[in-house]
Amino acid sequence: MLLLVTTQIAQNGFFRRRKADKGKLPPLIKGISLGEHPAAMVVLQGRHIGVNLKYLRPYRQRGDVLICDRSVDKRLGLNQSVIDEYARRLCVNLALHHIKTNGHATDLVLIDHQGECVGVAAELLKVCNTVWVATRRPEWFDPCAAYTRERYGNQPLMVETALPLTDLVIAPYGLQNWQYRGGLLFGPNGGIFPKNEQLYLPDYAHLPDFDPAAVTAGVFAAFHPKELMTALPDMSE
Repeated sequence: MLLLVTTQIAQNGFFRRRKADKGKLPPLIKGISLGEHPAAMVVLQGRHIGVNLKYLRPYRQRGDVLICDRSVDKRLGLNQSVIDEYARRLCVNLALHHIKTNGHATDLVLIDHQGECVGVAAELLKVCNTVWVATRRPEWFDPCAAYTRERYGNQPLMVETALPLTDLVIAPYGLQNWQYRGGLLFGPNGGIFPKNEQLYLPDYAHLPDFDPAAVTAGVFAAFHPKELMTALPDMSE
């Protein structure tokens, strides 16, 4: 579930405010919509954020996506990791756009040590001749290989020692100690990679006191909607 976390001073009297300031009032929760996507606003009550953070623990343990307003995120620092994941998706989108714009017969390397980009490998094999994968988790790509062999007559090839020379290198999580040998690089290590201010932001992401990049990234993490799975950042600067 997608939860947006904010704060307010407890209403209805001195004793209620004092109770909230001691962390003895549970948060207010109300349903909201972000475009077509359901979410909930979790309102921590009281002037002292620290004593009320305990109320967020069950949601974090459950695996909900938490996006905090600017004041709460100064304390928790949760937003940036979600934004970074969204930026990685848009980095892949840029690479796919480049491939489709410049022709089908591309050879490339996908660097993905932890096996986070198995689905990306399948997307790339749909539009590329050869996809090399540099990973510590080659077994995680076996289902992808079976699927792409049947669907496209092709499968990812595993890098064993050094990166081959290819047209493109896609490294959403960075080069991860691989020696870059050339080709157009899409990734954060000096390659083409969107900054926070360049991310695609839909209209519904602009909420008072919230970073719209974080709200958009929260929707991406919770729902992976097509509009964000295929969006392109504004790289015109």
